[in-house]
Amino acid sequence: PAVFAIVSGETVLGATSALRGFSWLLAPDHRLDADVHAALASFVAARGSETDVVVGPADEVAGVLAALASRNVAVAEVREQVMMVSPGTIAPPAPRRPQTIRTAGMSDLRWLLEAHAGMCREDLGVDQVARNRSGYEAYFRELIASGRVWIGEAAEGRVFKAEVALRTPRAWLVEGVYTVPEARRAGFARHAMATIAAEAARHGRLACLYVHRKNVAAIAVYRAVGFEDVCPWSTAIVVRGRAAPPRWFSRCA
Repeated sequence: PAVFAIVSGETVLGATSALRGFSWLLAPDHRLDADVHAALASFVAARGSETDVVVGPADEVAGVLAALASRNVAVAEVREQVMMVSPGTIAPPAPRRPQTIRTAGMSDLRWLLEAHAGMCREDLGVDQVARNRSGYEAYFRELIASGRVWIGEAAEGRVFKAEVALRTPRAWLVEGVYTVPEARRAGFARHAMATIAAEAARHGRLACLYVHRKNVAAIAVYRAVGFEDVCPWSTAIVVRGRAAPPRWFSRCA
């Protein structure tokens, strides 16, 4: 299974998932419990792959990373982020130039892969799509088939993309938000994000996302359409059984 319960005796302390990296949800009284962090660290360390991702509230991730230090798992990178959530109601502002927001079709796949590669080069300094094109192609095909990729089109063609990576009964997790460089500062991202948040609200969900704390331009866009800060967030890349992380990690922002 992808989701596991964290238990002490017959008491459930939380749950953890290994579906898209390691994430978890802990009972409020156990959020900062060192024993729970140690249990999560043991769970992460038992994974067979060489590298992995640990993601969650910053203070909880810090506790898990500290516990990983004695388990032959090194921290290659920590991205300091903020989790944000949309309001329950939202009215999309008009962009300065006309834009149409739609869900993607399979004919958009090639452009999506190119746009995602461009986003990775800007944000991380490495083209992750080139490293695993078949994996990303399968990922986008699945999201397109379930109507979870959004595209913004203007007179010059496709200018914006975002994916709803996860959907729960309460929220949509939005990732991969990207406006092509030549179409920036025209209000496209603000209009598109408000449209996606409004669509989530129409389905009785909140739109949420996490963004690097240094990405002040993106944070300003999200706040302009009503997104609010929830908590400091961290995404950590961990490496098993190595004295030093792979060279490419040093290029990440």
